[in-house]
Amino acid sequence: MGLFGRFIRHMDLMSEMFRRTGAFTEPMAAANEEMSIKNAVFACQSCRQDAACRNWLDESKQGSAPPAFCANAALIQRLRSAAAPEALAS
Repeated sequence: MGLFGRFIRHMDLMSEMFRRTGAFTEPMAAANEEMSIKNAVFACQSCRQDAACRNWLDESKQGSAPPAFCANAALIQRLRSAAAPEALAS
């Protein structure tokens, strides 16, 4: 798989991780984290946990806290803390 394919795969994983964890339920919080989100793309791109990430996404419920192995777990938690409580299951 080439560089572009790897980028697309990681963007799909990252998008689903942020959606599943409820990190983007508050648009203003995401806007305030713009630089962090840009850095998150690079962190995800350099991650070697593709299979673990996909397995976690396949097994997790909507609103789950991010897995400890996620390079973007701290950012996801910050965004979740700004999210509406009803968007989170945990």
